[in-house]
Amino acid sequence: MYYKPNIFKHLFTLLIGLLVSISSSAFVVVLDAGHGGKDPGALGTYSKEKNINLNVVLKLGKLIEQNCRGVKVIYTRKTDKFIELYERADIANNAKADLFISVHTNSTASGNTARGSETYSLSLERATSNLEVVKRENSVIQYETNRQRYAAMSVENTIMNEIIQSNNMRTSALFAKSIQDEYVSVGRPNKGVHQAGFLVLRKTAMPSVLTELGFINTPSEEAYLNSEQGITELATCIYNAFRKYISPILRGVDAPAVQPEPDEKPAFEAPVDEPDANEEKPQPKPQPQTPAHTKPATQPQTQTQSTAPAKKATSSDGKYEFKVQICASSRNLRPDSEQFKGLKGIESHPITINGRQQYIHTYGSTTSYAAIKDVQAKIKDKFADCFIVVFKDGQRIIGDEANQAKKKQP
Repeated sequence: MYYKPNIFKHLFTLLIGLLVSISSSAFVVVLDAGHGGKDPGALGTYSKEKNINLNVVLKLGKLIEQNCRGVKVIYTRKTDKFIELYERADIANNAKADLFISVHTNSTASGNTARGSETYSLSLERATSNLEVVKRENSVIQYETNRQRYAAMSVENTIMNEIIQSNNMRTSALFAKSIQDEYVSVGRPNKGVHQAGFLVLRKTAMPSVLTELGFINTPSEEAYLNSEQGITELATCIYNAFRKYISPILRGVDAPAVQPEPDEKPAFEAPVDEPDANEEKPQPKPQPQTPAHTKPATQPQTQTQSTAPAKKATSSDGKYEFKVQICASSRNLRPDSEQFKGLKGIESHPITINGRQQYIHTYGSTTSYAAIKDVQAKIKDKFADCFIVVFKDGQRIIGDEANQAKKKQP
């Protein structure tokens, strides 16, 4: 029988999943190989998505474990096993993970010429321009025994989930872009960074992305995705993006960049198995040779534009301070973090929710509400979702008092 949790228990569970315990020094990343077991995912001429995803995830996890001190890797699956969508999210939430990476393989409904890689972060909008991809990846629930759990969540619980997820959306989008930059650096066609309503991302309580490695229904892509070169190259791209992501978070971590060198066999050999009864049988064909895959002569360089810091105001005589919040995170980011896009003068403020600590990162400080609105307007092009917060005596003020402060100090 389906149990419907009350709003307070659901909120508490999400907050616990979002915030990392201060006593734990390990950065936890959950690697999710999409599909598995009775769910084959997209089908190619001779291969299945579930096996490609697992090959890349196991290679990625090995790279992180060998090179990233202070990082704990958790897998949603390490074998050809079916894991329900809600369970994948629960694995991450229960582990109090800092990051969730879901690996998938793309396919198109028509034609077999599409090429390239793309990466998604969560969109809380119900409508999406990426409907074909969303429908395919969310269709996993057809293999689940309790499909009603996705429709049974109350409106209140859904709202609470989305409030917490919205804090992670910017971080997720930046990480998604970093993965795409790495794909481009090894010559992969760039299908871009997108937002979409994937169920597996919607239910996680930490920054999360879903990356589509390539198109299994395109012959040259299928050969690349199943080759030692392709598996190693794609895993290395995600690893190098991850390395850049954790460098401003874990002080003292000096994870090296890795160059793709396919000098060993895939970590997981696809088993010889028959499709399920409700699964279309692909026509077997001989395994093609690994295609030539060239890299560009030079890698694109990313330039960071610096912005002069706003003049800091002091909260004297009990006056309120207005600041612009850039983002929130479970860890104290360094001022030179890539997330701040070269903005100088970033401040970090610890806040406590249910006994757990997280940090909000702000820019600018003034005792005039009109002045801080001008500051917000100047950085809005870089930080579209930034907003104004109110402080008094070093403590953040919310609710009616914050609203009154804007009227008292216009």
